[in-house]
Amino acid sequence: MVRHLLVISVLSLAACGGKSAPPPVQNAAPAEPVAAAKPTPKTEMEAAMARMHEYSARMCACLDKTCADAVQGDMTRWSEEMSKRDTKADPLKPTDAEMKRMTQIATTYAECMTKLMTATP
Repeated sequence: MVRHLLVISVLSLAACGGKSAPPPVQNAAPAEPVAAAKPTPKTEMEAAMARMHEYSARMCACLDKTCADAVQGDMTRWSEEMSKRDTKADPLKPTDAEMKRMTQIATTYAECMTKLMTATP
């Protein structure tokens, strides 16, 4: 899982030209509100997918490149934190269904980011 998150992060950074994101800005889209009806993730894998979904929703809510850069920076920092976790003690092994869902989330994220990065001001 960590390897997959790292790959997604690398792809996301590549789409941005490998530039490091500026610090978060005031006009960044707020995180998606957590609805009381959403179940609490039961596993670390579910929690990671929920976090990826939050970043995707934030990216798709952005209206400009500044916001997209802020979301990308937040996701990069989270990915770096995930890559530091001890995978030997608790390896994350996604199922085929989880991999499919993660791929869908990453694709949506990348599509929204690409629209913002290629939009003319």
